[in-house]
Amino acid sequence: MAEEAVAIFPCVLQVLPGSVLLSCNPIVLRVEVIEGKLRVGTPLCIPLIKFMDIGCVSSVEINHIPVDDLVEQGQRANIQVVASNPQESKIAFGTHFGMQDKLVSRITKKSDRILINRHEADMNLGDIELLYKLDFLFKILDPKKVLDPKKVPQKYRSFIEEVMKKPLNL
Repeated sequence: MAEEAVAIFPCVLQVLPGSVLLSCNPIVLRVEVIEGKLRVGTPLCIPLIKFMDIGCVSSVEINHIPVDDLVEQGQRANIQVVASNPQESKIAFGTHFGMQDKLVSRITKKSDRILINRHEADMNLGDIELLYKLDFLFKILDPKKVLDPKKVPQKYRSFIEEVMKKPLNL
């Protein structure tokens, strides 16, 4: 897999009412980016349903125009989510998850490193905060170790402490 393919931007998506075009593989929905940035190739899951993986974003359209770049916070887009394994291919909107469930990018430790090393310029402070929140949610980072004064400079500990005080909107 190419390095570019594993740079997963952190995002939280809300499915918009009355916008489900296809309910099972591929799932086609209209979403709003609540936090972070969305791009084609992003694997999605639903943390509140046992971190259920639903597939990867295979295409994004805004106003019926394909988008290859990032979809920013506050923007609305149509997305197609394609299963990446047999288990995901059985998941259907309306049966396994619904309008009330937030879709979240399934980040990994490897994707974090590549994102920071190669795409730091594409991220703002809000994106970095969301990345930390998702790192804690997916247990990529241990809050106790992140705040260890022997390992992390004070200026970063203060930032991380502030991030930890803000709840993730799921």
